[in-house]
Amino acid sequence: MTSQEALRFIEEIGGNVQTEDTGEIVKISLAGTAITDSGLQSITNTLQLDQLGILYLAGTQITDKGLTYLAHLSNLKVLGLAGSQITGAGLGYLARTKLEVLFLAGCTQLKENEFQSIATLRRIKRLFLAGCTQLTGNVLQYVKHLQDLEVLCLDGMDVRDQHLAGIGVLGKLKSLSMSNTQVTYEAFFHLETLKSLTVLGLNNTQKSNLNVSTLLEKMEKLAVLSLIGMETPPETIAKLKQTFPNLEIIT
Repeated sequence: MTSQEALRFIEEIGGNVQTEDTGEIVKISLAGTAITDSGLQSITNTLQLDQLGILYLAGTQITDKGLTYLAHLSNLKVLGLAGSQITGAGLGYLARTKLEVLFLAGCTQLKENEFQSIATLRRIKRLFLAGCTQLTGNVLQYVKHLQDLEVLCLDGMDVRDQHLAGIGVLGKLKSLSMSNTQVTYEAFFHLETLKSLTVLGLNNTQKSNLNVSTLLEKMEKLAVLSLIGMETPPETIAKLKQTFPNLEIIT
């Protein structure tokens, strides 16, 4: 396969390529296409991808084998694998990239025992795991090694309060979403050490009788708190808004 053939192949299956004025490829989107592991191998082996920074493979049949063909993409910073077929076993192949943003939402084949290699991706700043139904909060024991992490989405996973013990080491974490999980206000005890946290999503989580005001006092930078579906009494919300006038509370 020549470079022209590879570009034609991408176009024929519904993908697209973005280049700089110099002709260097900086972005490839194959999301929702019929791309396979072998097809990905042909593309990455044929095209000059030294400056490729963004690659979207969401909603494809790409597996962990396909990730082996990305190992040499040294400037890759954004990778979209949402809804793909990976189990997590191939994540370690991405350790030599500059990956900062990783979309894994809806990857229902992700397995906890395979996911531990996520800890090798030390540059990750944004990690999206919403709807990864085979993962539980146990994977936070690996995620907590990502010291540059700023955004973490765990929506729809089996996450419980006890899983959050130790998450406080993520000192750069700014946004944490745990909507539709099993966490309660007890989670605040584990989150109060997240001094950079500004956005917290707890939509449709579990009820609790804890005094939320007391817990929020220790989260000085929190600017947005989403409690949709939490069945929090109106008087409690009113008191929170009065006590924390600079905090946006979404109900």
